[in-house]
Amino acid sequence: MELIENYLVFCILGKVKSDKEKLCFLNQWMKCYALLYDFLADCGTKTISSDQTFCKIKSIKDKNYPKITHTKASTGGLMKWSEKNNRDICTKHLETVLKQIETAAQACLPLQEWVVMQFPKIDTFVEFWQNEVLARIEAVNNLNRNGENDFIFRLSGSSDVTRGLPANQSIDIFISQRYAKMKGEKLDSFVREVGRLANAAKISMTNMPVSIIEKIHGVERIRSLIWSTYGDIRKCDFKPNPAGNEWVKLQKKE
Repeated sequence: MELIENYLVFCILGKVKSDKEKLCFLNQWMKCYALLYDFLADCGTKTISSDQTFCKIKSIKDKNYPKITHTKASTGGLMKWSEKNNRDICTKHLETVLKQIETAAQACLPLQEWVVMQFPKIDTFVEFWQNEVLARIEAVNNLNRNGENDFIFRLSGSSDVTRGLPANQSIDIFISQRYAKMKGEKLDSFVREVGRLANAAKISMTNMPVSIIEKIHGVERIRSLIWSTYGDIRKCDFKPNPAGNEWVKLQKKE
């Protein structure tokens, strides 16, 4: 197994008591934006994107297995870093989602189960998948999802509080070695501040390459690692590092 380039990777598993405290919603995300704004001040290029999905119930024969179609919700795609764009990803669809989640919580139900109970009066809801921030030290015309990013911040793994999982949000932070050296002690402070916002149950770090070259049935294949998520909210634990490096615990809240 051959390694290609190395990143310092932090993973934060958070558990909040109410859905409005989750980082994907406006008030908390803008606090996260303020941290990111300060931390990434020395980067010449920054972008923000959000993946959200329209879920439409087509029919219900069995309430445990409704027929649902999924289509990508419009959130602006890969956008330039600005306060307006960070606000927009949280308000276009997610303000309505939060109201629905809070209504469902009053009935002690996760959102999807509540929508099923309301069908056909209500047949559509939006699922949040992830917010992603990309940054590079140099100013470049086009920053895409590739191995040249110095910083990747990915918020994902959101789950309704009513589901009672041991964690209900997950954050992956990838830092290139050269950017980690530039930030020095500020990196540790940044990670812990993000953990505080996420109400971290666990924070761990590891080293990971952009990709690994694997041989499968004698054929070499490149497997990308930095576009995966490594927090398991169902177990409140970290998925194995494909490069074989161990996760090192930074914090655990009992």
